[in-house]
Amino acid sequence: MFVFFSSRLGCFLSLLVSAGLTILLLLVLNSCG
Repeated sequence: MFVFFSSRLGCFLSLLVSAGLTILLLLVLNSCG
């Protein structure tokens, strides 16, 4: 149960990090452009 929860949490965190990097990249491109 704990392993299942931690794997789900890791998947959610990876999605959150990828979304944050995408938004950050868009902000940098907008400020430069």
